Amino acid sequence: MDKRVIFAVAGSGKTTYILNQLTLDSRSLMITYTNNNIKNLKLGIIEKFGFFPENITLLPYFTFLYSFCFKPFLSYNLKTKGINYKPNQNKYAKQKNVNYYIDKNNRVFSNRISKLLEIKKELSNVNSRLEKYYDNL
Repeated sequence: MDKRVIFAVAGSGKTTYILNQLTLDSRSLMITYTNNNIKNLKLGIIEKFGFFPENITLLPYFTFLYSFCFKPFLSYNLKTKGINYKPNQNKYAKQKNVNYYIDKNNRVFSNRISKLLEIKKELSNVNSRLEKYYDNL
């Protein structure tokens, strides 16, 4: 996978540029933070191809983090049962302590998923998984 980051102000055409790069012969993963952008991207993809192609995956940010990155590598061992979107209430837990990342109901704190993947040394596994399933991110 080539590595390129696009930095630009709102309205400069980033989404249009990305949509123009999509093809039917490469596996693409698109991740966005907002539900509105999910809708806009989905409409843009359908407008471009006339349908939503199977080779394109469109995911909200936390769905990507939890389902694609966290769950395959850590969920079973840590016995987690979903995501907690509220900030961690245990302000005194250390980063090395599982209570820093997981609440009393065994839900992982949304704002700490990526850090947990990092400290558990799973980033190379995540990268390998991305390269296995997608040509473009």
